[in-house]
Amino acid sequence: MSEYYIKKLKSQEMGSPTLNPDGTYKFHRGRYILITKEGLDFFPHLSSIVLNDSTAIPIKPQFSDNLVYAQYVYHNSLLIPDEQKIGVSDRNEHRLYLNNDLDDNKKYFLPNDILVFEKMREGDMVYFNMNLFSPHDWTQYNILDKILGGKTTVIYDGELDFLQHSAVNSDTVIVNDKKVIAAIGHQQEQVIQSGENDTSSTEELMGASLFNSRSFRDFVMLAYDYKCAITRQVISCNGFINLEAAHIKPQAHNGVFLPCNGIAMSRDLHFAFDKGFFTLTPDLRVLIHDDVLRTDSYINQFNNAQIFVPQVDYFRPREEFLIHHREHVFGSFRQIRSI
Repeated sequence: MSEYYIKKLKSQEMGSPTLNPDGTYKFHRGRYILITKEGLDFFPHLSSIVLNDSTAIPIKPQFSDNLVYAQYVYHNSLLIPDEQKIGVSDRNEHRLYLNNDLDDNKKYFLPNDILVFEKMREGDMVYFNMNLFSPHDWTQYNILDKILGGKTTVIYDGELDFLQHSAVNSDTVIVNDKKVIAAIGHQQEQVIQSGENDTSSTEELMGASLFNSRSFRDFVMLAYDYKCAITRQVISCNGFINLEAAHIKPQAHNGVFLPCNGIAMSRDLHFAFDKGFFTLTPDLRVLIHDDVLRTDSYINQFNNAQIFVPQVDYFRPREEFLIHHREHVFGSFRQIRSI
């Protein structure tokens, strides 16, 4: 039995469109999906005490094989003390914002369309399968309209066997929206602060809602432009790539799935990094271990080389994780074990 969030879209959230003479639409405001109270337990939790708390939600649209991240925001300024919300309008609503990767040239979402979200799992990742039906999709639309029963939104437990469930592309993630990237950084900082304050469980610190093994790889590859941070090279063909997302503080040492704990490396350099053949200095230069330097290993050529540094600050390697690697992994020359 599956659970679905079913919603009929309204004019205001769809940008109050008007029809042009040529049959196209003119939109008069930004476009978003209003998440009503029925959907608050369906989607990730956002804080009522953090001003305009936000996260990024992975969505699999029916018209794409890619996983697209969208910004999800709790506009909660109505609940926040005045001194914390200078210049912010009073609101109390959750919005999932449409970006161009979800809504290519504003051609997919119109008032009275019915949207269906289905929560999906792939390993430790939760994502949302999304199907959209217009009144032209007569049979499916009427089934959904009857389920709504005159309401705008419902949570439905049952089976909808006409939904599309195409596979998620294993190598492609779409994060082109600056606000989405900012939301990823915002959530990362919250996870880090929770760890520093020792207020969360290990599972929460691993970032189960947004940060998991799949998104870790996606965000790290994005941060390093799909190239090795050390060689700036990549071997890629027909969907296969020789890059991996290396944990700085290893998973076996409770290393988190945060972008700032990852570096894109070719597979051989990832192997050497995990075994302690080399580490990174505070200024992000490669430091090869003396035992390795006494060999003729080809990685010796990278000693003291500056790695590529991500342009987005919060994707850059965090010093506390680098310190851990230097103190607990560098020079170990063994399989990583728990400490």
